[in-house]
Amino acid sequence: MTEPLDVGKRRSEAVGVSLLVLAALAVRVGYLVAVTRRPGFKWIDPDRYAELGSLLARGEDGWRWTLDAVLYLKHVKAPLYPVILSRFALLPAPYPFSAAVAQAVASAACVGFLFVIGRGLHSVRAGFIAAALYTICLPSIFDVAVIQQESFEVLARRARQRLLAALPRAREAALLHFAPAPPPSVSLLVLHALALLSGVLWAHALRSDVLPPAVVSLGSRTWLVLAVLWLAVRTGAPTRRG
Repeated sequence: MTEPLDVGKRRSEAVGVSLLVLAALAVRVGYLVAVTRRPGFKWIDPDRYAELGSLLARGEDGWRWTLDAVLYLKHVKAPLYPVILSRFALLPAPYPFSAAVAQAVASAACVGFLFVIGRGLHSVRAGFIAAALYTICLPSIFDVAVIQQESFEVLARRARQRLLAALPRAREAALLHFAPAPPPSVSLLVLHALALLSGVLWAHALRSDVLPPAVVSLGSRTWLVLAVLWLAVRTGAPTRRG
C-alpha cells in the first residue's frame, strides 16, 4: 500500500508545481506584453547586452564571432550571455522581445527548481511555499523587461544545489540557517506588510510615474526580504537531535 500512496503523492506534487509554473509564466509574459505596449517604452539594458547580441548575429555572412561583443570599456565581459542573445537575434521574431520571452520562461521554470530545493532542505510544504512566493515575486516579474544575465541566476544556483547535495552534511548545514519560528503575530505583520508593498509596486507597474526609480528599487528588494522572512516564519526550524 505504501508504493501506490507514494506514487499518488508525487503525482499530486507534480500537478501542483506544474500549475504554479504555468501561473508564473502567464504573469510574466502578461506583464512583458503590457509593459512593452506602453508609449515610449525602452528596454532596460545597462550593459548593452542586446546590442552585443545583435553585433554577433549581424555579421557579413550571418553569425560571426567578434571580440567587440565582449569588450566593455577596459573590461572583458563573460561571452555566454551575448552568445545566447545572438541566437534570438537570428530568429524571425522581434528582438530583444524574443529574448525577453525566453527569460520569462526561464524565470517561470525557477518556480519548479525552488520547489525541489525547498522540499529537499525542509519539507514538501516548504517547497510549495517557496515556489508560490517566487511565482508572485515582484522583482522577478519586473525583471523580464530587463536585459541582464542575472535572469539565469536561480538556474545557476539550482545547478550548484545539485553539487551541494552530494556532500554528506549539506542538508544539515542548510537547515541550520532557519531560525526558530517567531510568534504567529509576526507572521501576520509580515504578511500585511507584503500585501501593502505589493499594492504599491503594482501601482507603479501600471503607472511608471507614481514612484521614483530609487524608491521602486528599494521597495522591490524590501519585498523580497519580507517574503523570505515570511517563509522562515511559516516553515519554522526543525530541532536538532541530540
